[in-house]
Amino acid sequence: ARQRRKMQERSAAEVQAIENQRAQQLARKRDEQVAKRDQLLVKAARSIGEQVAQVKEGERAIQVTRREQKDEIIAALWQEKREHRKEKDNKRDNFEQLEEIRDRVNREKDTRRAREEKVRWSQMRTMEEQEKEATLKRRLIAHREYLLQWKIEASNRAVVGRDQEKRRARREKCIQEREDIRLRKFRESQFLDTMRSRTSPLHGEDGEADGEGGDMTAAEKTQLPGGKADDGAFQKTYEQQERHRRHLEREARRKQDEAKQGKVAQLGAKNPNVGEALKAREQKLQLEKKQQKIEAARLARELAQEKAQKAAHEKTANRVETWEHLEDSRRARSAERDRRRTEAVIKHTRSIPIGMALPAALVY
Repeated sequence: ARQRRKMQERSAAEVQAIENQRAQQLARKRDEQVAKRDQLLVKAARSIGEQVAQVKEGERAIQVTRREQKDEIIAALWQEKREHRKEKDNKRDNFEQLEEIRDRVNREKDTRRAREEKVRWSQMRTMEEQEKEATLKRRLIAHREYLLQWKIEASNRAVVGRDQEKRRARREKCIQEREDIRLRKFRESQFLDTMRSRTSPLHGEDGEADGEGGDMTAAEKTQLPGGKADDGAFQKTYEQQERHRRHLEREARRKQDEAKQGKVAQLGAKNPNVGEALKAREQKLQLEKKQQKIEAARLARELAQEKAQKAAHEKTANRVETWEHLEDSRRARSAERDRRRTEAVIKHTRSIPIGMALPAALVY
């Protein structure tokens, strides 16, 4: 493997040497070809230079001939232009005379037109003032009518409100009377029930107590051997206990009745219609405030619109008046500029030497 690798390296070196030698030979041949080509190019350049020199000599001869012909043509053109200039000067003088006449006529026309325009604008301004006064008067009348209508509506609403308030007062009065009658009936019924409960059950209890006492007495008589003295003592003790029990029941019932009467009095003192009346009054006040705000906003909006229209009309009138005021001076300045421009053109034209207007083809 080592020998094979060495042989491969030796073969590669030999191949590289052969390629280098071949490249050197090709470079030498290329340099020789380049030198030959340069010599050929030098010869061709010399021949081309000689041909160009010959062509330029011919062109120079042609240019000399053309220059002589051009001088002759220029002399003829100058003569023609002198005659044309004289004719043009005569025409310009005639034109200036006619232009002065035309300017005078135009100034008279402009003056007459300005006078007519002024009369027309004054008439238009007068008509606008009349229309403005009529519009303001109509708006004032309409505004007064609106205010009168609003006052009438407000008075009608006030009348309706007063009627409603009167009806509400009568209704509350009727409700209060009915409530008083109901409470009076309720209190009377409560009083009667209380009196019945205080009277009827006591007799029943006494009878029942007596019956029970009699039964017990009879039973005691049959059962107890103590005799009448023991029976009397037992009967007294029993009656005392029964009286004490009934007294306690009456006290509890009396306290219960007093508490019930206090609750009834509290219920009677509270009138549910009073809260409803207060709510209705608050709603009415809120509605009136809202209506007043709406009317105030509407009036402010209409006044703002009228103010804007008035400002726009005044602005238009001021603009027209300013335009009329400045139009005369503007026209005078425009006429002065035209006159100066015409004089400058005439002066410049007269200052140009004769023969300056040659064609571009003849200038060298």
